[in-house]
Amino acid sequence: GAAIACARAGLDVVVFERLPNREMSHHPDGGTLFSPPWITRMSVGAGRVEFPDLDISLDASVVERCEFLGCLGPDGLSTHSRFPKGVEGWVSNKDRFVKALVEEAERSGAVVRFGAKVVDVLKDGDRVSGVKLDGGEEVAARVVVCADGVLAKISRKAGFPVSRGDLWYAIVLAYEYDNAEGLPAGLFYILGDMQYEPDMPPAFAGVSIADVIHVMVVFLSRGKFYPADKPMDYYLDLVLERDERIRGVVGDAVLHREPKLLTGCRAVVRAECNRDVVIDGAVSVGDAWVDDGELGDVPSLANGVHAGRTIAGAAERNDFSKESLAEARGFISERLIRVLTKNKDMKLLPARVDEKDMKKLFLFMQHLNYPVLIFGSPLQQGLMLANFFVRNALRFVKYPHIARLL
Repeated sequence: GAAIACARAGLDVVVFERLPNREMSHHPDGGTLFSPPWITRMSVGAGRVEFPDLDISLDASVVERCEFLGCLGPDGLSTHSRFPKGVEGWVSNKDRFVKALVEEAERSGAVVRFGAKVVDVLKDGDRVSGVKLDGGEEVAARVVVCADGVLAKISRKAGFPVSRGDLWYAIVLAYEYDNAEGLPAGLFYILGDMQYEPDMPPAFAGVSIADVIHVMVVFLSRGKFYPADKPMDYYLDLVLERDERIRGVVGDAVLHREPKLLTGCRAVVRAECNRDVVIDGAVSVGDAWVDDGELGDVPSLANGVHAGRTIAGAAERNDFSKESLAEARGFISERLIRVLTKNKDMKLLPARVDEKDMKKLFLFMQHLNYPVLIFGSPLQQGLMLANFFVRNALRFVKYPHIARLL
């Protein structure tokens, strides 16, 4: 997003991407396009997917209509997952979405260098003045955009105050299969009833479907090192074999089939977001500043475009100081912080509550409609939440400690 906005403004832009080519991303989540309308609008029609607030239009072949979105819990409990009339969501094969954005950046005039890993920043006094690559090459720049993901290693070296408190580590492994059966597109998170062996760490799972099927397991740990005795694919195989909830989503589509791709990543969940995303000569965007490790595809794109437009304005003033770049902070609203915090709390539930309380929690959550929660209008969300509180009135009294989790 930042590359597109800056290149369109006539700036010389180089993107350094550590991955080898435009055909792959490093995310194993299947690419659900979460875009609450208050972050940025999105529409699909006439063969295009449009982001009107961002002035970006892509070929609609990169997206499919999302048919379900929600959480599957223990004892057959779940959130409502179907999209009611008037509520729309979309999914994308993440690799195709990333490729389309790379091509849009190049059409706009940016140069994208693949297989180029940034290992450090250059400094002129306190100002960031460029980057250093793993081969030793140094590249000077008037401004650097740090989009270095959840580990935020380069952001820390640049001088951004990245939170180091209350760290949780997430280790993700996913199998990818072709969606040869044409299963409907969507995403489920699977929480509770995941202790398949005594030594299995706290975990949750996920199933996402677009033109590919991703089945993933996520381990949660306080330590940065792998927390289990057996290889992670051993536990993912257990989940595929034994979890009836996954079977209910994909049927026999992935049973006894070798995955075409195995992907994984590490993430960090932090105590708080880093709201100070501007320093002299640099701006931090995307997952590098969030607390939950998952800003999401479209919000990250919007974050980048907002930063790029700020940089373009600073270029007109020929001033890339912290004060001149300050408008880049405007993307981070209190509402966005609350959403990220709630998303973080949901992902940490398997590590924070026992199975007994997880079941009680889903007694509450069964009255939530996730598509409305994410994509609905304020009126739709208000009606759903009113119903949620009415249905759970007695439970709020009976289980106050569970109510506090919500």
